[in-house]
Amino acid sequence: MKITGIMNAAIRNMIIVAMSLTIAMCGNDDDGLIKVDDGIHPVENLVGVLSNESGSWLFYPDSGFSNPFILGDCEGNHIEIKNWKDEYKEYAKGCMIQGSYRKIAVEPSKVEGVFASTNYYELTIDKIESYILTARSRSDVGNLLE
Repeated sequence: MKITGIMNAAIRNMIIVAMSLTIAMCGNDDDGLIKVDDGIHPVENLVGVLSNESGSWLFYPDSGFSNPFILGDCEGNHIEIKNWKDEYKEYAKGCMIQGSYRKIAVEPSKVEGVFASTNYYELTIDKIESYILTARSRSDVGNLLE
C-alpha cells in the first residue's frame, strides 16, 4: 500500500515536470523558434563589433576573446541589443561591453539529420567603450579569417 502511494506520487511529479517543460519551451509554429528564458546573466569585458542588420543592431563577439555565447562548433548566435542608443554607433568597429544578457529562443536546424541550432539572445549594455581590435585579419563582423 505504501509503495503504491510512493509510485503514484512519483508519477504525478513526473507529469507535472513534463507539463512544466512543455509550457516553458512552447514552440511558435510560425517561426520555428522554441521560446526559452534561462534568466538574466551578467557579462564583463565582452569584446566584439556591432552590426545593423534588417533594422536591428546586433552584437558579434570577437573570436579572439572568450564569451558566454560559444556553445559548440555547430551553434549559431543572434545577439540583439535590447537597449540600443544611436551613440553606440561610434563603437561599431570594436567595443568592450559590460552589461547583461538572456537567452530568449532556440531555432533548431531545418536540415534533417543536422543537430545544429541558432540561439537567440537579448543583450543589455550598461557600459560600452571603444576597443581597438588587434591587427590580425578579421572579417567585418569580428571573426578571425583563416
